[in-house]
Amino acid sequence: MFKSNKAQNLIQNGNFESYVNTSFCSNGDISVVNNWSSIASSDYYNSVCNNNYYGTPLNYFGNCNAFSGNGYAGLGVFNRSNELKEYLYQHLNSVLITGKTYYTSFYLSRSDKVTYSINNIGVYFTTAQPNSSFLYIAALPQIENQTGFLTDTIGWTKIEGYFK
Repeated sequence: MFKSNKAQNLIQNGNFESYVNTSFCSNGDISVVNNWSSIASSDYYNSVCNNNYYGTPLNYFGNCNAFSGNGYAGLGVFNRSNELKEYLYQHLNSVLITGKTYYTSFYLSRSDKVTYSINNIGVYFTTAQPNSSFLYIAALPQIENQTGFLTDTIGWTKIEGYFK
């Protein structure tokens, strides 16, 4: 018996390759990346930058090739002195339908320069528009890392899961 499955990518520009201009090379501003926004100033890194701050693979935070293509986003997810965290978000291509099962995945690589690793990171789907006053979003992600502390500074760790 075979069951037919339909798949569609609801995430736009999931590999961070499409951007408006190279102004991010001087300040890392993720707002130039098509379809992505940030809370608390997440950064953008790409091989088109000819500097050691926002380039790839070498940049201020270490040496890391993009998972695919030339660019990736950088997030601060833990700060020992306060609860400030950085978030990336976007509007999906279509509305999620109640009762349907969805799958999502993303990849993480820990920076060479950070002291700590994290184990609690995930994806949260919501109809509420996030705003910059959310320095800590108290929500239970639908998809969370299940592999323990993310310590790999060379490769990329896949975080994935299904949710309704």
